[in-house]
Amino acid sequence: MLGATVVVLTLAACTTHPDPHHRAPEAPIEAARELADAPDWVAEPAGTDCGEAELDHDEVMPTPLLDCIASAAAAGASAHAAWMSPTTEGDPVPSFIRVGDGEVETASTLALDAYGGPGWSLQRCGIDALEVGEQGPACRSAG
Repeated sequence: MLGATVVVLTLAACTTHPDPHHRAPEAPIEAARELADAPDWVAEPAGTDCGEAELDHDEVMPTPLLDCIASAAAAGASAHAAWMSPTTEGDPVPSFIRVGDGEVETASTLALDAYGGPGWSLQRCGIDALEVGEQGPACRSAG
């Protein structure tokens, strides 16, 4: 009887998601824009649309999207872009960026991740701290 209990406990610990019925939305970027707590600029983007990208593990950002954000930032224009990267388990993590008025803002949420939670990770910096790299545009860390 003890052996059966150990097997059941071991199998219960091997589930992939905390909610076995969890299904990521088919359009995670749009789903994130519609979240009640989405920043206003994410829900209703303004300026030049630099596009969206859905990345697989280890895939880099599309050059046209990166070039568009960098060009807009250099010209002092407003622009925005969005991308989705998967977690290790494959759940979507949507991220957003906007440039304009000498500033850069980024936002990402784990709300669509079975292991994540509500809320947004937000970052703001000056245009001079914009770093446009293969993993996406971001505010360069001070240091």
